[in-house]
Amino acid sequence: MSGASATSQPPKRQRWLLVALGLVLALIGVFLALPAPIDPAAYQPPAP
Repeated sequence: MSGASATSQPPKRQRWLLVALGLVLALIGVFLALPAPIDPAAYQPPAP
């Protein structure tokens, strides 16, 4: 019955998950706020 213990997570793990979610949301918000600083053409290799 390992599923029963998974429901009661320690506060430390919940805090870690909240921090991770916050970082991901912050990164997404920054990327959405920035006006695409890198052009897609820069990623393409030069023509031979």
